[in-house]
Amino acid sequence: MEKTVLLILLSAGLTTATSWSLGALMLRALRVRLFRQEEPVLATVLGFSLLSGLVFGLCVMHWIYRGVILWMALGWIGAAALWRLHRSDAPPLPPLPRAWRWLFVSFFAVYAFLYLIHAMKPEISPDGASYHLGHVTRYIRAHGFVPSYHDMYGMLSQGAEMLFLFAFAYGRHSAAALVHCAALFLLPLLILTYARRRGFPRAGVGGALLTFLSPVVGVDGTSAYNDVMAATVIFASFYFTQIWDEKREAALLVPAGLLAGFAFGVKYTAFLAIPFVLGFIVWKRGGWRLAAIAGICAAFMAAPWMVRNEIYYDNPLAPFFNKLFPNPYQDPGAEQAYRRAMRRYEGLESYAQLPRQLLADGGVVQGFLGPVFVLLPLALLSLRSRDGRRLLFAGLLFALPYTQNIGTRFLIPALPYWSIAMALPLQQVSGAIPVVAAAHAVISWPWIAGKYASPWAFRLKGLPVRLALRLDSEEEFLSQDAGYRCARAIDRLVPPDGKVFAFSQIPESYANREILTGYHSVATRTVSQILWSAGLEGSRPAWVLDFRFPERTVKRLRLVETATHHEDLWGIVEIDVWRGGKRWERSPDWSVTAWPNPWQAPMALDHSAVTRWNSQAPLSPGMYFEIRFGKPRTLDSVTALCQPPPYHSHVRLEGQTDEGKWETLAPAANVYESGPPLQLRRMAAEELRRQGIRYLLVMSHDDLAPDFDKEQEKWELEVLWEDHGNRLYHVREAQR
Repeated sequence: MEKTVLLILLSAGLTTATSWSLGALMLRALRVRLFRQEEPVLATVLGFSLLSGLVFGLCVMHWIYRGVILWMALGWIGAAALWRLHRSDAPPLPPLPRAWRWLFVSFFAVYAFLYLIHAMKPEISPDGASYHLGHVTRYIRAHGFVPSYHDMYGMLSQGAEMLFLFAFAYGRHSAAALVHCAALFLLPLLILTYARRRGFPRAGVGGALLTFLSPVVGVDGTSAYNDVMAATVIFASFYFTQIWDEKREAALLVPAGLLAGFAFGVKYTAFLAIPFVLGFIVWKRGGWRLAAIAGICAAFMAAPWMVRNEIYYDNPLAPFFNKLFPNPYQDPGAEQAYRRAMRRYEGLESYAQLPRQLLADGGVVQGFLGPVFVLLPLALLSLRSRDGRRLLFAGLLFALPYTQNIGTRFLIPALPYWSIAMALPLQQVSGAIPVVAAAHAVISWPWIAGKYASPWAFRLKGLPVRLALRLDSEEEFLSQDAGYRCARAIDRLVPPDGKVFAFSQIPESYANREILTGYHSVATRTVSQILWSAGLEGSRPAWVLDFRFPERTVKRLRLVETATHHEDLWGIVEIDVWRGGKRWERSPDWSVTAWPNPWQAPMALDHSAVTRWNSQAPLSPGMYFEIRFGKPRTLDSVTALCQPPPYHSHVRLEGQTDEGKWETLAPAANVYESGPPLQLRRMAAEELRRQGIRYLLVMSHDDLAPDFDKEQEKWELEVLWEDHGNRLYHVREAQR
């Protein structure tokens, strides 16, 4: 157990030390002069960006091996030691009054201990143990990047995950969380040194503590998430631009630009750091040449992720903006639904509930800032000073992504600026900052917060010292999580090359198998639809569009949508063409296309009632599905089996004659409901086998769980493992 703890600490420490070495070497090479207290903090954050970029390069070259990582770390740390960068002759910042120094140190130390313990405990955070570290484990197994065609989260920029990977190679999950915790520790130090440089140290102490003690900051920063990392990187970039404004040294714009680009690399929503830096330079009359320096540096850090996405997914901004960059992996309709869901979380009845949710409850919006932020309107008083106006502008700018996702975590990048702006007017009142900081520390402590926050809020709970030191069983703790038990069962029972489909997300970083989650991509959503169409009443294909018209000879047929709807999609399960009541048999020389989503058009002619083509975007006039015959066919009717029901759809049928002219064959269809095809469950099982999916993980809360249990034979499944209603099924060989 002691060896495990030591390895965790050494792995995280090695990652942080390597980052500091890289940052310090760059600052020395640029001849950037900072104050003594600023150097190690800014160098480490700058080094995060550089180390992340180096690990990206290793992933591209498939050189992710433990030996390479170790020698890289020792090499850069050795270079910094050789240059004696750990010894600084820089001048110190103006001294912090003793009482204020003790105020900061005392609260920082207590909470740093709390945060360190939580970061060291076994990592089982919802997103950290699933996709953040899930992709890290995939890259380690493959020794580099592998496309994530089935997972939208693998398409996001992963700048923080590159740092996690560096630590994970030796220290596993908790080492990755500790790297994020290092960014958490750096954030209040950045705030304080910035405020000391700008001449308001007391407000710096207040702002640093208001941010550092916030419950959502603590739980996020001690998990393998990336929101606190993004906030720290953005603030460091902001910091360098302010120093540049003082000193007007072009070299300062290199780290400012690198950090702004790295912010995008950490999290898409942090991209605003780039326009902030460039806009600030232009606004302060630095000229386009200096803006170009910062812009090139930002592009150097951000562009690799966009290039990777363009190569892998045909979309530089995957998994978003799919309407602008059509691709077969993500679709505009699901993206639109996802955006709607992020703007209005399930359980939030009214936006009027947000203030309480954000300040003290946190049960719906995944965490809370702390009740003390009810004083946030005081920040408006800081508009009287130039620094206050800059801080409030930055806070407003970096809070803009919150309009697209109302999770409390999305306010973390704005929190440092708001906190300092709150503290600026408070410093004018004797004793106000210590009182507010003390109150914040008390009511944010996990035991106290549990008295008023929702039981479901994303927050720290208890002080798990024995778990952190591995004196209590790590396996026993992790096994309390149902998802972890599922992941371990998959690892035991599924062969290394097996594919597992799951409707729900689980901590996949603990399973060394390919797990396809139902809502993560076009492909996995298609599997979900296949299963739903076979087992869910209301999802089965049972609606027919019946087009009748005078006999015509055509080379092509086209079903064209004429209606508009902001949510409904258009889907065709199977399409048949007829003459005199006799169906034309499909010929190999037939071909199909569609717009949008041409990639799945063949599913409407594959003789399967559980697969379908769908528009992947809400109904819009001009959408079409087209069949191209190898030679002209004489027809008098066309039928299309549909799902979803065509409630708001209105489709006309067009045909292209020998002369190449398109004519309307039928302006509308007769719509009727037919009985669903027989043996849909067997068809679904066959489709799973065709796609190479031989295992299903079904959680007790999944919609199809009762049907899988009741109709197991019809689904051609056998139970491999069961735990509290959660089941791992094996798809048997086809019955003959």
